[in-house]
Amino acid sequence: GGSNVYFGGQQIGSSTNYISSLILETDSYVGGVKSITLSTCSNAGNTTIEVFVGDKQLGQKVTLPNSSTVSNISFESTDLLKGKISIKYTVPTTKKNIKISKIQIN
Repeated sequence: GGSNVYFGGQQIGSSTNYISSLILETDSYVGGVKSITLSTCSNAGNTTIEVFVGDKQLGQKVTLPNSSTVSNISFESTDLLKGKISIKYTVPTTKKNIKISKIQIN
């Protein structure tokens, strides 16, 4: 249990305004984190995502399938992690986009 944080959805990047990386980061997060689930997709090749809480990585690095269909990707820990949350996307293919539909923190 814990609080859930929902984010309505956003496309980031396009054929004219594309990105090579994206870091979403909180200034602080009160409470512990056991898991973060991202509803996200990328049509920009082998986009990878890494999630950190404080100075510890939450789960493993994930490579998204090249698809415009949103998937739920979970990052989990056996320990309760504390600190600021950082979600890092690395986007290998230019002139494409990523989409984030929801971020759920437990």
